[in-house]
Amino acid sequence: MRGKFNILIIGNGEKYKEISKEINRKNLNNIFMLGFRKNPYPYLRKSDFFISTSLWEEPGHAILEAGYLNKLIISSNCPNGPREILINNFNALKYESGDIQ
Repeated sequence: MRGKFNILIIGNGEKYKEISKEINRKNLNNIFMLGFRKNPYPYLRKSDFFISTSLWEEPGHAILEAGYLNKLIISSNCPNGPREILINNFNALKYESGDIQ
């Protein structure tokens, strides 16, 4: 992807503070930590793609919304959601949970 882009991180996961500190330490001014949002749909609707880094989804509402909006989905293959809904290289790109490569 060429040109400027922004990354919005929605949620208050267990790594929230650690990620926020790393963003500030590296002075990454195009990454925004939005915290929990009751309705992330407006952000998803305007996005180019959707990335899920979840270790567990139940049942994966955000993934279903991203699919409905025909967004490119990049997701971990965690249980209860991505594994059952997404077909790698068909409607999404999946990676092994916890694999940083």
